[in-house]
Amino acid sequence: MRKKIILFVIVLLLTLPAYKSNTAAAQSIPLNIKFESVVTGLDNPLYVTHAGDGSGRIFIVQNNGKILVYKNGQLNAAPFLDMSAVITSGGERGLLGLAFDPNYKTSGAFYVYYNNKSGDIEIARYHVSSGNSDIANSASRQILLTITKPAFTNHNGGSLLFGPDGYLYAGIGDGGSGGDPYGNGQNIHSLRIISKIRGESLSPTSN
Repeated sequence: MRKKIILFVIVLLLTLPAYKSNTAAAQSIPLNIKFESVVTGLDNPLYVTHAGDGSGRIFIVQNNGKILVYKNGQLNAAPFLDMSAVITSGGERGLLGLAFDPNYKTSGAFYVYYNNKSGDIEIARYHVSSGNSDIANSASRQILLTITKPAFTNHNGGSLLFGPDGYLYAGIGDGGSGGDPYGNGQNIHSLRIISKIRGESLSPTSN
């Protein structure tokens, strides 16, 4: 035990000069940072992203099921998509993730991650409407993946991102409660931690 303590002290002493050097360098950099309010009146926003289509639009995800569009310096009056009728929201549940297809400019496809009316996790694909690029086609929903949550309402995950391999990655979470009672966080084979599914070619019955 004494040897371990001595080794720890030696390592700590060796790292102190580097720490002091990095700290001094950081303090010498002027912090020209300011915060500016851009949008107000939002309802529990939890994610901001863009479509990668060169339009310059910003899409704001709200827990209540609405995706809003910030365009030309202002918020559009109509939401891009309103999923409030098909989700369960409140607490840690609701509309939790949004990812646009890497080829969104041509495919018009995007993906959402949410809790459905039963509280289960769902990932679905939508398409933008043909007549208005600021409005999604709400009737185009295709449910691609459903994961039941039988016991707990929290720890629903929600991260939804495309990787460089073209797969859609979803951070599912450990299933809920405290202390990970199901052991999902320690199980590399658990669907509840990270899942990946094919993009535009994925059908509602395969993954």
